[in-house]
Amino acid sequence: MPRRHLPEGGARELPPTAPPWLAASVSGVLSAGLFLAPVPGVIALLAPAPLLITSRRRGLAEGGRGALVGVFAASVFAGLLALTGASAGAAAAFGPTEAVFAYGLMAVLPALLLDRALEWTRHGRSALEVATASYLALVVMLGVAAGSGAEGGTTGLVQRWVSDSLDAVAESLEAQAGTRPEAATQLEVVERNREDLQTWATRLFPALVAALTIVTLWLNLVYARWFTGGEGEGDDLTIWRLPMSVMYAFMGCAAVVVLQVGPIGDPLPRVEPLFSGAIAGLFLLSVLYGLQGVAVVNHWFYRLRTGPVMRMLGIAAQALMLMPPTTVLFAGMGLTDAWFDLRKLDGPDDAETGET
Repeated sequence: MPRRHLPEGGARELPPTAPPWLAASVSGVLSAGLFLAPVPGVIALLAPAPLLITSRRRGLAEGGRGALVGVFAASVFAGLLALTGASAGAAAAFGPTEAVFAYGLMAVLPALLLDRALEWTRHGRSALEVATASYLALVVMLGVAAGSGAEGGTTGLVQRWVSDSLDAVAESLEAQAGTRPEAATQLEVVERNREDLQTWATRLFPALVAALTIVTLWLNLVYARWFTGGEGEGDDLTIWRLPMSVMYAFMGCAAVVVLQVGPIGDPLPRVEPLFSGAIAGLFLLSVLYGLQGVAVVNHWFYRLRTGPVMRMLGIAAQALMLMPPTTVLFAGMGLTDAWFDLRKLDGPDDAETGET
């Protein structure tokens, strides 16, 4: 450690401060890199975390500088990826001209909303609810505004976006087919079922957007709290769970699906809007119960006497909930907790409502 020199007056000199834009530059470049890195797309969901950490630790102004650097870096990275032909990660879904807008919508905006929600509420659970509602409201308004002048309205815009996304996925798999034999099989499945994929992706688009928003905000809030504080045995994200009334909605959606496609569904008429709504409800509620399963794991994980390295690995492992096998396991754990109260959170006052 360098020595601090004492001037003649005896006053101790302060250590040199970091350049004003250093933290903002690091967070912005890291955020843009996470969003557009040619790696599996799940990494892109963590793009808001560097900006959120900077904003929580150094203030909103510093977080805003990081966002400006991130927007500039995203434009540079998108151009470089286009020149090199990289087609993995978020770069496969957005062209160079769309990357900056997508980065602002999917990285800068979530970081800003989470930071303000944490400032207003001081509680992770409440901040997650406020940020999710605000983000979805803004996305709906943007969708309606963008669709007002487009052919087919917002629905037509969604259909075209889904079609373009399927094209990007097919191109990515085709590029990988030479080195990955399974990519050729996946490409064949996509091409063979393209019409069904297009139909159901359009029908489930609102549920997909809502689920992606909730998972993204949850993951970034958990990762940001690792660096800025707030996690622990009593953290409200470890005791978060859905009210029991949501379980009744889950059971109702499941009943509709069974009645429409189950063994007794043949003699019954197919009601497409009801059936599609039930499928969307099951999908969204399964994601929410998956988060409740993550909360159960966190509740017990934080009770263990683990060192910082093991705790960081445990937090990092939450990204595994986005993988299909672990998603099912977490959702099953969340559903089990809804009925059997695995964390023993119920007291005499909240046993009926299921709220903490």
